[in-house]
Amino acid sequence: MADSSTDLIIMAGMPPGGLGTGRAIEYLIEKGVKVHYKRDFVPKLPLHLRGRPFVIRLARLIANMMFLPSEHYLRWVTDRGVMILHPQSLGLRTTINFIKSRSVVTYLYLLDSSFFCVRSYNYIPGEAAPCLRCLGGAFDARVRNGCQAFPRPDPDAASYATELLHLAKAGKVRFCAQSHSQAALAERHFGVPVPVVGLMTSDIDTIETADLVAAQAMTPEWDVVFHGHWLDAKGARWLLETASRLPPHRRVLFPCARPSMPSSIGENIVFKPMTWGAGLRKAVMKARIVMTPSLWSAPIEGSVVKSIFLARAVAVARNDTAFSSEIPDDVVLKVPVDHAAAARALERALLEDWRPESEKRAAWINGFKAENAAFVARLCSVVRNPPAHGSPDGV
Repeated sequence: MADSSTDLIIMAGMPPGGLGTGRAIEYLIEKGVKVHYKRDFVPKLPLHLRGRPFVIRLARLIANMMFLPSEHYLRWVTDRGVMILHPQSLGLRTTINFIKSRSVVTYLYLLDSSFFCVRSYNYIPGEAAPCLRCLGGAFDARVRNGCQAFPRPDPDAASYATELLHLAKAGKVRFCAQSHSQAALAERHFGVPVPVVGLMTSDIDTIETADLVAAQAMTPEWDVVFHGHWLDAKGARWLLETASRLPPHRRVLFPCARPSMPSSIGENIVFKPMTWGAGLRKAVMKARIVMTPSLWSAPIEGSVVKSIFLARAVAVARNDTAFSSEIPDDVVLKVPVDHAAAARALERALLEDWRPESEKRAAWINGFKAENAAFVARLCSVVRNPPAHGSPDGV
């Protein structure tokens, strides 16, 4: 349970459960943290109004306004430790206004790169590395590159990172990171220390030792399985191009619907929609190599961690700004970002039946679990006795 004396309050844009962030929120609630989250609103409108986009948008706007903290609530949390998760779903303007309204520092737990990148995933399709052009405040680059808000349109997306940087310099907001690589980027951007608190989610926390043993005993069904969403930043298109250079007998699985592509896709590449709880978990366990090739500056990704726990072998695209760079080379296979070189590295690993030594893999898993068992305690420690904004301790 969380230490109630810290009065840690989480304000989240997403509900518990589902995928990614929702699993982290679910874990926090299970550990006794007070989480106020925004509920997805699906308007129950009369049939004759359901096909009218304007009416639906108006209904959603009213529902979202009902979520905004009331004046009474703002007074109640004025001197308490509040941490914000996923401001894109909470509302970027809501987040900025909330931070400005408080007499003490507000904390932001970094889930992605939205603190400096309007795309949230700092990657521009077609490039070979994460995009760091806006890091440090050179935000004109987002205009030159035509960057749009992700994961949803938001008219305040362009100004959010600018205002957040000003608020950080004024001592109104502090940050905590999941990984050392993410903390290094945040410190370069804001010019302030950023503590590393780690991450734990409900689906990682419930993987048992018996699951690990069972996974290693399974007969492979796929040569390569992609573990992630069909997004350029997650390396989906990169892997498709790389997989097309593998020998035609190599079976590659993408756990999503077949995309509309201008070029043909080899018959050895299979698209099959599935989720972690409905097919993907078993596919990961039955893969000779699972690939999680994120090309953005990804912090701790559940897909990477769960794959290391349950797959025979895991490969990533070499990326010095991602959490995968902190994992030893003898635990995950790091392939070049060049498609041809990556295909050669994968084929060599398949031919040699590469996999990490069981002792080194087990040591990494045990170390990750031990390190992140303190996730909630670290969050509580970060927000204990928040300083008044603008004080020497608040900068």
